[in-house]
Amino acid sequence: MKNMDVRNKKVLIIGMAKSGIAAARMLVKNGADVRITDSGAKPEIAEEGEKLRGFGVAVETGAHTRQFAEGVDFMVVSPGVPDSCPVLGWARESLTPVISEIELASRFMDVPVIAVTGTNGKTTTTSLIAHILNENGIKAAACGNIGTPLSAIVVENRDIAYAVCEVSSFQLERIVAFKPFISVFLNLTPDHLDRYPSMKEYLDAKLCIFDNQGPREWAVVNYQYRELVSGIVERKKISGIYFNTVSEPLVNLFARDGVLYLNLHNREEAVCRRDEVRLFGEHNLENIFSGIAAGVICGVPLPGIASALRSFQAVPHRLEYVDAVAGVAFVNDSKGTNVDSVTVALKSFAGGIILIAGGRDKGGDFRPLRDLVAARVKAVIVIGEAADKIAEHLAGAAPVARAATLDEAVACGLRDGAAGDTVLLSPGCASFDMFRNYEHRGDEFRRIVRELKANNG
Repeated sequence: MKNMDVRNKKVLIIGMAKSGIAAARMLVKNGADVRITDSGAKPEIAEEGEKLRGFGVAVETGAHTRQFAEGVDFMVVSPGVPDSCPVLGWARESLTPVISEIELASRFMDVPVIAVTGTNGKTTTTSLIAHILNENGIKAAACGNIGTPLSAIVVENRDIAYAVCEVSSFQLERIVAFKPFISVFLNLTPDHLDRYPSMKEYLDAKLCIFDNQGPREWAVVNYQYRELVSGIVERKKISGIYFNTVSEPLVNLFARDGVLYLNLHNREEAVCRRDEVRLFGEHNLENIFSGIAAGVICGVPLPGIASALRSFQAVPHRLEYVDAVAGVAFVNDSKGTNVDSVTVALKSFAGGIILIAGGRDKGGDFRPLRDLVAARVKAVIVIGEAADKIAEHLAGAAPVARAATLDEAVACGLRDGAAGDTVLLSPGCASFDMFRNYEHRGDEFRRIVRELKANNG
């Protein structure tokens, strides 16, 4: 299906989220006969459905029906659709090909893709790479799970040199020929265990990012995961750059005495000081080193990379400082959707934390947080479907209270906090029980904080 011709092809898109909508428009633009199905019935889905009908797309909402799904040449699945979706079962029975939106979009791309995957840090790294390139006169678009689907970049026919794409394991599960020019592998920690039977299946999905690469492509890899990745990189003869946030040996990017260094071809060069980069928390070194590596591969000189690192601001919903009310700081880490990301967030503050956690459970175990919570957290406020589970796992490590809404949780945080404390929204869960997505959750957190500030003078 490489360089596919979709004229007059019948295509079914499963899921009417951003990527599904963008894929539909791209396919229609290229002459396909498109239909889209979504089991949801919320008003916003109906509204998007009406818009798509205006483009000539057949739309089904509220349920999936076999009749609507039959007789198509291939299907495109949105990343949030579980493998248990009946449409995917019907596809298996009929041997209908199913691909992901990034696979589809890549067939129409005429610029190289820089793909970023990992459990945590993908969005920050994607944004940083695009920032480094753009700041140095190389036009790049940040896309994928960051908010703008890869298909939208194709539809808009943007004048860019690179598409920097955040890719999830869900998207990588169904690639066929997707071949990034640069693949970035940040890290791997337990996540999405509500979807994958074990860490092996989760890892296997992530490793698909390297499937179609070869000697002309690049892999940027966290050295701490070298044993998981290097066999693939070396077997395929992919050019590799390794970074290490812990120590120096055998890597191309590392920190020493507060300075970030690049070592290529046995030539060691200082990039900049760590404290010049406004991304706090040592976990952000993974993102910073990946940005440096991608910049070097794309031909950006080190002084230009250093300048871009100094001007980069943290992206929304990732340890984002919102404001202070009565001396209590409020930090939005709504993208913290798994236990490991909560660990990272808690380690970024010395203490005095009021933690707001909860949402839709993703199968995470919150008990490993107990020591960190006991050492740094004054109180935990739990919300959403996972509230009881988190309360049980953290009982005794810190006082735990329940809140019915995010508004109530933020108000409780202000009540329990004192000047110098931090109210940290780092849910460790998906958002879909109470919000459309993690962005919606983070936006609501910001709104609530700003209203509190206005009401508290």
